[in-house]
Amino acid sequence: MRTLYLHSAVGMAVCDLAGRYVSVNAALCGFLGYTSEELLARTYMDVTHPDDVARNVELRAALIESRDETFQVEKRYLHKSGAVVWALTVVSMVRDAAGQPLYTIGQMLDISPLKQTEQALRLSQSHLASAQKLAHIGDWAWNIASGELRWSDEVYRIFGLEREACDVNYGLFVDHLHPDDRAAVMGAIDKALAGAGDYDIDHRICLDDGRIKVVHEIGFVFRGADGLPKSMIGTVQDITERYQYEQTVLDYRKQIQRLAAHDNLLIEAERKRIAHEIHDEIGQLLTVLKIDMQLCRAAIPYDAPLHRRTEDMLKLIEQTIASVRDITHNLRPPALNLGLAAALEWLVQDVGRRTALRIVLNCDYREHIIDDDTATAAFRAVQESVTNIIRHASATDVLITLACRDENLVLEIADNGCGFDVDAAFRRGGFGLLGMRERIAALGGRLDIESDVEAGTTVRIALAVKR
Repeated sequence: MRTLYLHSAVGMAVCDLAGRYVSVNAALCGFLGYTSEELLARTYMDVTHPDDVARNVELRAALIESRDETFQVEKRYLHKSGAVVWALTVVSMVRDAAGQPLYTIGQMLDISPLKQTEQALRLSQSHLASAQKLAHIGDWAWNIASGELRWSDEVYRIFGLEREACDVNYGLFVDHLHPDDRAAVMGAIDKALAGAGDYDIDHRICLDDGRIKVVHEIGFVFRGADGLPKSMIGTVQDITERYQYEQTVLDYRKQIQRLAAHDNLLIEAERKRIAHEIHDEIGQLLTVLKIDMQLCRAAIPYDAPLHRRTEDMLKLIEQTIASVRDITHNLRPPALNLGLAAALEWLVQDVGRRTALRIVLNCDYREHIIDDDTATAAFRAVQESVTNIIRHASATDVLITLACRDENLVLEIADNGCGFDVDAAFRRGGFGLLGMRERIAALGGRLDIESDVEAGTTVRIALAVKR
């Protein structure tokens, strides 16, 4: 028995009723860093952490005074080096035949590694809780069979609930879903349980105090050997502030689009006014001047020097009239007053006259009537596309298709040019493409561009028809 005591891997000691060590084994000496002689000169209180002495004395006194045989406690000891070590200590009382206490036998199991692990785990949990609080994100686990939910502290905060005040379960979660989002959320959960993918959704929740929050939830399903869903784990993140910010940005964007659309309307109206004034005023004055100059030329002998001068002046007047015509057409083609198809036909003829680009217009549209704003926006988009083709595409052929499909005006401009990286072009922020997109978007339309390097480009425009 003494051999077992001396060579046990568990620290053991015998103490008298005053707490002085009477006998210690090698394991205890190794645990505390003292020699046996050093320990035998001390009491158990000398090597006990000060914060644990009172509790240890209380338990030992109760053991001496009662008929109990033993007590068990986790306590801290002070190693000779000053380090704190933990032990699971079991103290047993040895009594004489009359039941009077003689001495105690203590067994100390080193649990320092376990305590260090527990401390690290608590620290990790504390850090996780802090991180979740900072990120407004919590985790949850759902037992599908019982409906029981386990929420982290942050989930309780997100839902505005106290952990001690409620029994969290699936029904409670459903009760806090916004009525307008409930069907979508439960449908997403059902799809995930049926194996249609992970649970990933943004939705609103209603707090008991009347507040509404927007959350983003992600969940993963775990299945049993039979393939049936057993549980789900996931996260919930409060994205209310982000959602409000995005809504604010979206509202600002809509306002900017409305302002841009209004500016475009004003610009087009001003273009139209200036074009009409140039045509009606300057154009007519130049025409009158041309007629008067022709009459003057007729009255001057052919061989007179002044006759040649009037010839030169007539040519200059005709060039000026042509320039005025080009300016008015660039400001607003008169053909737009006859409709979009007529304006596009003029554009095709004008480009064909000025460049070597071959343009074909396919038009299945004449029977439809659209408002002037839509026609102008569509024409400007085509005009910008053709200008880009001339400048950058190195194309030889362009096909423009105009049609009405499903109450939408549809335009396609396809070329056989060198193509380009569409995403990169938009990232560079060029005003041409952005202007086209914003102009079309302001009218509730859509502009898409498909392009491959060395394979040409196709611009598609869809605008609602307003009859």
